[in-house]
Amino acid sequence: ESNVRLSNTLVQLKNLQQRMIQHQKLDALQQLVRGLAHDLNNALMPIAGLSDFLLNHPGILEHREDATDILKDISTAAEVARKTVRSLREFYRPHNSGGHESVELNKIIEKAVSLTAPLWSEQARAKGTMIDVETKFDGNPVVAGSEAELVDVFTNLIINSVEAMDGNGRIARIMMNAELIA
Repeated sequence: ESNVRLSNTLVQLKNLQQRMIQHQKLDALQQLVRGLAHDLNNALMPIAGLSDFLLNHPGILEHREDATDILKDISTAAEVARKTVRSLREFYRPHNSGGHESVELNKIIEKAVSLTAPLWSEQARAKGTMIDVETKFDGNPVVAGSEAELVDVFTNLIINSVEAMDGNGRIARIMMNAELIA
């Protein structure tokens, strides 16, 4: 009788352990999905914002240089979204560290600032607030990396900074010495 109770208790404990493991796996998967959704939203926000801007200000299309800059920003944001989707597809594959190129960090940050402008500029103005993004650069460090991934990193930093602000604010960046980055 004691053996039967112990055996039943052991089965119950094993079932409970399996449910706990499943729960932990589900929590990890939910965190992964939330992170990917956040990254995709961050990548799609400038695409939607800049597209809406072009649709609401069709006169800008007459200014070829300005329109081209906006279209480049939309293209960069689309590439960030593609990279996010690609990383999801390759999640189960080993990471390949190849594909890095020399990238000028100032250009990356300028792209991230431009891509996020609809958020920190127009949306802030619509709320009656002002957000300033400082773009004064000291030096021009070159780093090895993926341009799209680095744009995504700085875009996320800017978006997270804007989301952390209650009202008016300033996003400033401190450029590190190129020897420290490279």
